[in-house]
Amino acid sequence: MLQQGGITGSFAYSPLFRALARVGIIIRPVHFWSPVPLALAFFAALCGIFWLTIQITQTIGVVPRPVARMIEAGPVVFCCVMGGLSVVYALWHKMQALRIGLPRWRDL
Repeated sequence: MLQQGGITGSFAYSPLFRALARVGIIIRPVHFWSPVPLALAFFAALCGIFWLTIQITQTIGVVPRPVARMIEAGPVVFCCVMGGLSVVYALWHKMQALRIGLPRWRDL
């Protein structure tokens, strides 16, 4: 169904989800998620990645200019930018699902 809409398996089911599925933890593809949990999960992932980047660069003592600007902007600006990106990500996936006419996960 996803491939008919032009969404490949690697795009719909990321390597992380595939690894979890191999271990026995089944997570539905992101196109079947509700927008709010999808935005929250993406927000948490983005914040985790950027926090780890900040910690590593400060630990080694070499802080690249983009990371320094992110630190200077402060947590409020950081959270607003990450929140905005998360909402755009969730809406983009929801629009793709609606465009190709995906049913709800519980209806499958």
